Order: sequence, then C-alpha cells, then structure tokens
Amino acid sequence: MRDFNASGPITTVGEARICNEIIVDEDGYAKFRHRCCFKSDVTGDVDCTTDIGNFWLRLLFYTLNVVRFGVLCFGPLLFISSILAMSKDNFPYVVKLKAKLKRVVCFNYAGKKLPPDISVKRTLDLTSKKGFPKLRNLVHCLDIPLGEPVRVRFPQYDILVDYKRTLNENTVPVGLLQSLFNTLCKCQIRFVGPFKECCKSNMLYSEKRVIQWKKFFRRLSKILLILLLPTPFYLRLIIYYVYEYDSLLNRKRAIELAGLRESFENSLMHYLTPEHGLFVVMYLVYFAIAAVIAFMPRVGKEHRVKKIIVESFKDLKRLNWTDTLSMVVANVIWPFQRFGLLGFFVGLLYWPIAVPITLVLAAGFFIPTIYVTIRMAIHSKVATVVKARRSHRKTYKVRPDIDQDMHRFGTDNLISTFTKKDTVSHESTISLDDLDHITPKEHMIEPDEGT
Repeated sequence: MRDFNASGPITTVGEARICNEIIVDEDGYAKFRHRCCFKSDVTGDVDCTTDIGNFWLRLLFYTLNVVRFGVLCFGPLLFISSILAMSKDNFPYVVKLKAKLKRVVCFNYAGKKLPPDISVKRTLDLTSKKGFPKLRNLVHCLDIPLGEPVRVRFPQYDILVDYKRTLNENTVPVGLLQSLFNTLCKCQIRFVGPFKECCKSNMLYSEKRVIQWKKFFRRLSKILLILLLPTPFYLRLIIYYVYEYDSLLNRKRAIELAGLRESFENSLMHYLTPEHGLFVVMYLVYFAIAAVIAFMPRVGKEHRVKKIIVESFKDLKRLNWTDTLSMVVANVIWPFQRFGLLGFFVGLLYWPIAVPITLVLAAGFFIPTIYVTIRMAIHSKVATVVKARRSHRKTYKVRPDIDQDMHRFGTDNLISTFTKKDTVSHESTISLDDLDHITPKEHMIEPDEGT
C-alpha cells in the first residue's frame, strides 16, 4: 500500500484495493477468502475486510452451479436420440412375387466339400448368417437331400425392415458428416468400386490365417469411436493440468500445513483430482461397457448390456411427467377425497408421513438420472430372470411398453395392496423380448414389373 516503501505515504486512492488470499478456519474446514485493504476516505484509517461483494461474479457462479446440477440431473435427456439409435426395431414384410423365382440350390454341411461335378455361382454359409428361420425349418422338415442339386421355387420374399433405415416421402438424408460417418465408421467404403475386392483381401499375405481388411478397419473404427467420444472430458483435463494443477497443489499443501480439512467447492475434479480412485473406476466402467457393446454382440440379437441401456432410455422417452404430477397431487388431497371436511384433521397426521415419501418417490420419476438408473436395475433383474428361465420367444415387438409404476404409489393403491389378503404370487416368466407384444400382420407388397 506504500509502494514497497515502509515510510512512504499510502498510495491507494479512491476505489483502489490491495488484496491477498487467506485461509479462514470455519469449523475445521479451510475456506479461501480474498482479504482486501484500503484507506477509508472518512476516517483516514486502513481497513481490511473479507466481505467483498461482486454481483456479476456471484451471478456467474450461480449460473455455473445451475448448469452443473442441471446436467447431472437431466443429462440423460440429451442422449436419448443417440442411445435409441443403437436399437434395432425390425418389422416383418412379405413381398409377393407375381412370377415364382426358380433356382437350383444345393444344401450341404459346413466344411464338407461338394462333388467335383457340381459348380456353384454363390455360396451362402447359414452358420454365420443371422435369420433365415423359414429356410432352416424347411430344410430340416422336408428331409431335403444334402450334397445334391434341388430345384426350388420362391413364391415370396420374407424380409425384416429396420424402420430407422426407411425414408419419409420427399426426404433425402444426405450430409457431409453423415456420409463421412457411414463411409469410415460403418465401413461402407467397401461398396465403392476400387475398394470392393481390396476390402475382402487378406491383409496378412498368408494362407494360414486370414484377416480381411474390412474386418480390421471395422474394429479400428470402433476403437477410435470409443476413444474419441470423451473428447470434451479430454479438453477439460487439458485445461486442468495447464492452468489449474499448480494452483490446486499449492492450496492443498497450504491446507495441510494449516492442519485443516479441505472443503468441497462445487467441483469434484478440484476436490478429488482426476487421479482419484473414483475417477479411475469411472474410466474403467466406461471403457468396459463400451468394449462390451462394440465387440461382444450376441448372435441373432442385441447384447444384453446394450439392450438394458436402450430399453431404459426408451422408458425415459415414453415417461409421462403429467401422470407423476397427478400421483403427487392425488396423494396430497387424499384425506379430503376420503373423509370430506374431516380430511383436514386426518391430514395433520397423514401429511407429515405421506408428503415426504411421495416427494422422494416423485423425484425418482422427475429426475431423469435417477429414473434411468432405477430402470436399468429393473431391466437387469428382468434379464436375469430371462436367462434363468426362458419363456416362449416372440420375434417382433410392436406396441411399446409404458411405465405405469407411479400409479402403484397412489395412497388408495398402497392401502389396497397392504390390506388385501390371500394374495397368490406366481413366478415371473416375462422376457425382455416378450413384454407387451402383438404379433403384427404381414404387409403384402405387390412388386412392379421388373422388380
């Protein structure tokens, strides 16, 4: 304040302040505060204070906290479309042929060579192909001779259509990013002229072991996708280690020398640091789940972990917030509905118990992060039941499942549940593939001439 001259005059004039950061002991926790000193224009004395108000700085902190907790609680809403894009909802179609397609085919066991006098134009290995259920059943039931040419006639095509790949009328979904993603990540470059044969060739130049270029790049694209998805977090780590790391180390060292405990200042990364065990577990869980989803698909169906995640986000998308609010209001006004004017006196005993429980249950439906976590646990339990005991399997799911669990927590429903006697419980035989199914009618399509 004296311009580094012990005997000189105080040089702070008007609104000038000289500030330094100090550690304040608040119940054993270290709080960092700015202590600013200035010369009072009224008394002429030098005053120091830590009560420093800055409206814009506080507004910035409040805004950051709102965004932080908003992402924490409502973050799953941002990823619904991305998660649902991983699902496979196929629906059956039947294409009736005006003229039956005649072909000569030869069925044979895998690995068994055909007679030398038989030449084929195309070989289809059903052991590695998904689907073809009707063809498999016909070959098995009709006792078709193996290794011998057979004339067959195809009166229709039975196909499965992924609704995500269908186009709306007058819509052409073509874009640069989408084209690059399909070409590189989905490996559709293998259909481009020069790459057709190259993608099928062996990259090892050896006959003992065959690894096609397309399989190699397909795995490589999945690995790159897993590594690049957390790019925002990588940028956050760069900012942390370049601009914040040294300052935080000095703060932690000063707290330790002062014999105080560190307090949480709204940033988990500052409080624990990215090397903490909790963050390490998060890294491992992310890469483990990503690897399972990317590299461990089950033959003929989606992987169980992937299915649990997708079904949970589907429930979140179909969740009716109005029903949850209706359940909360119904529980609050229940005494008046049941006892009329006397409900006010009943409510004095009822509300202190029912309202907190109702609000806790409602939070599970209103906060998407909590809701998705609960639904994942429920679908995981269902998946375990399915694995232990399989019911009859149905192929196509047409009508979506609507989560109606909030109605179970209505006061009338809870009372009827606890007062009902002689309740018979049956072992569940539900399946993730059998929830609320309707077998759809096959769509008949008449192809045009030349189709």
